[in-house]
Amino acid sequence: MHPEVATPWYRTIRFRLVVIVLLIQSVMLALLLANSYRLMNNSFESQTRVRIQALAPLLDAALAGLMFQRDHSEITSVIRKLTGSELAGLRYIVVVDAHGEVLASSGEVTLELLQNTAPVDASISGALADQTFDTSLQISLYDNPVGAVRFGLSLDDQIALRNANLQQSFAIVFIAILLSMLLLMGAGFLVTRHITDLVAATRRIASADYSTPIAITSQDEVGLLADNFNVMAATVQNRIEQLAESETRFRTIFDAAGDAIFIHDPETGRTLDVNLRMCEMFGCTHAQALGVSLADLSTNVKPFTQVEATENLRLAREKGPQTFDWLARRMDDGRQFWVEVNLRRTSIGSTDRIIALVRDITERKRYQHELEFLAHHDPLTQLPNRILFADRLQLAMVQTQRSQRLLAIAYLDLDAFKSVNDQHGHEIGDRLLIKVAQRLKDTMRAGDSVCRLGGDEFALLLDDLTSIDECTQALQRLLDAIALPYHIETQEVQISGSIGVTLYPLDDADTDTLMRHADQAMYVAKQTGRNRFHLFDTALDRQTEAQHNARTRIEAALVQDEFVLFYQPKVNMGNGDVFGAEALIRWQHPEEGLIPPGRFLPVVEDSNFAIPLGEWVIDTALKQLAAWRKAGLLLTVSVNISARHLQSPNFSEQLASILARHPDVPPAALELEIVESVALEDMALVARVIDACHALGVKFALDDFGTGYSSLSYFKRLKVDVLKIDQSFVRDLLTDEEDHAIVEGVISLTRAFKREVIAEGVETVEIGAALLALGCPLAQGYGIARPMPAADLPGWIASWRPDPRWVSALNAHPSQPPLKGR
Repeated sequence: MHPEVATPWYRTIRFRLVVIVLLIQSVMLALLLANSYRLMNNSFESQTRVRIQALAPLLDAALAGLMFQRDHSEITSVIRKLTGSELAGLRYIVVVDAHGEVLASSGEVTLELLQNTAPVDASISGALADQTFDTSLQISLYDNPVGAVRFGLSLDDQIALRNANLQQSFAIVFIAILLSMLLLMGAGFLVTRHITDLVAATRRIASADYSTPIAITSQDEVGLLADNFNVMAATVQNRIEQLAESETRFRTIFDAAGDAIFIHDPETGRTLDVNLRMCEMFGCTHAQALGVSLADLSTNVKPFTQVEATENLRLAREKGPQTFDWLARRMDDGRQFWVEVNLRRTSIGSTDRIIALVRDITERKRYQHELEFLAHHDPLTQLPNRILFADRLQLAMVQTQRSQRLLAIAYLDLDAFKSVNDQHGHEIGDRLLIKVAQRLKDTMRAGDSVCRLGGDEFALLLDDLTSIDECTQALQRLLDAIALPYHIETQEVQISGSIGVTLYPLDDADTDTLMRHADQAMYVAKQTGRNRFHLFDTALDRQTEAQHNARTRIEAALVQDEFVLFYQPKVNMGNGDVFGAEALIRWQHPEEGLIPPGRFLPVVEDSNFAIPLGEWVIDTALKQLAAWRKAGLLLTVSVNISARHLQSPNFSEQLASILARHPDVPPAALELEIVESVALEDMALVARVIDACHALGVKFALDDFGTGYSSLSYFKRLKVDVLKIDQSFVRDLLTDEEDHAIVEGVISLTRAFKREVIAEGVETVEIGAALLALGCPLAQGYGIARPMPAADLPGWIASWRPDPRWVSALNAHPSQPPLKGR
């Protein structure tokens, strides 16, 4: 039934209630009337039996004698009186003898009665049809039967009474039904009078009006129903408001999501709903998005076709969540872009759906591509890096095996690049590397490869070479190109390179070994003058391997405590004072005996092992100084520092840590010697290290002065305390005028800069005398003492005396002021 169609009256609860109650009442009254009718019949029958019992003695007394006498006339007279009497209520009487012969009759006698064939009424019900109760009575005289009397009692009075009672009962029933109807209609009205209000309320709720309550204030069940209905309506309204708020919140979150969201039909794959981000991402309206599928948004570029998209939806439906990257397209302009798709089957209510979360990863893909590029390329020069170079080398080796030609693997290192950084700054250095990389690419052939290994090191692949000459020509072109001037901003920078190269398959080794061989050849090119290339050979490889084995054995010697220090005294030749000693390392080999430093130091001085070895020398020298001071011998000890050790990170901090372990030794008792070539490699760094060590109280000496590119400018910048005149000048001081002039000039230079000077290599008394004459009393050398173990030095000091000729030489030149002595 439509909610706004009125209920017909015959279907109303009120009508149905009245009908049902009336039906029940009518059945009950009918049963009551039927029972009353039965009871009245029973009463009639009882009354009739009583009348018959009352007539029996009367008839027996009046007719017994007459019947015995067979007095027909008298019998007739008697029965006529009886039938004529209203009190007797007899319709007929028939008297028969014992043989069944009719003696007399009176009243409404029928032929059947006379023939004695009419049935006798056994009950009152059989007599109601003719309103006469037919019966017979046996007549006896002194207990001897003389005949019978057949008579019919009139039932008119009983039936009249019965009918009157029935009419009264029907009237009562009618009145009862009428009253019941009125009462039921009133009760129905009371019960159903608010049903209309309830129906109207349901119609309002059906039309989404929950705010108008039912105005029923009765205290009965209907009132309670109305109250509960109002509570239900308020609850429903509240729930609907909550649902609306939840839907609004969901939609807000749904549309505010940073990812595009699709809701798919799992069977058809069609889109049922999308959020705002999807429309923005794919360039469409909400209406345009509905009905499309992920397949429709594919680019149809393998493997991103509609077939694969449909398959992914099937997998999400049957196998579980699916996550994959996808190349999608916009609906408005067809532009392609990368997305990450997450498909997941879920239930929304009782309905299965597939939710697709789609994230734009175009930027991520770009970053990923950049990262992949950076993972295989140098970020500064954009050249391939070591990883990509290894792949290209492997591929080039395979191609060379097929072509039966040569493959050159070259290792390029820029010469003195560090000085460019120090002189012009790292920014200029980086720009120089970029220009070098570009020149390498421009000079090399199309099929060749160049990569930057790091710093100022590059690796080159020259493929498909027909001869070694072709390789050398190509390498020379590279060196010539590198050596051309570079114009960076307003500065002109010039640099060269050293290249080591090995040829595959002449050098039939693996990739790592080939690179190592090229690296070794490059170091040979460095050592033989730089700005050149060197071709690797097996002899060099054997030499390098031997050097590696030697370095390993030397490193083991430090661990096994096989090194010892010898000390060469330093003296003042003028007054005989022994003021210090130079610590010189020796290797006490368990098999070869005492090995001089010239046999093992060159192997390790350019390696990182030079750092722990140098720290051991300093620490051991300080221990010896502490022991001597404890014995009353106050000396200074000088220690030679290698270039690798001096330029190591945190050199001054490590030195401070070693000094802290020997608090009894004043830092001024330690003197660090560096050779001139070390100072020239990185003047700025060396100057900073010297300043830091001076702050600790340690002194510095510049060894082999004059053998390098000595200049007043760098001498001024290096705040060294002592200059050591190299023994190559001292040895020929007496025979070589140039050496004499150099020695004299150095002594004058130190005097002008207020520095100390000491000559090494004093092997004869005459050389010592000449030095004294020039104003240099401080010296060391074989002419004074050879290096000796620490235990021998105190005894030597106690016994040593300067040569008398030195004293004479000093006295012969009193006008020559000696330098600051010790």
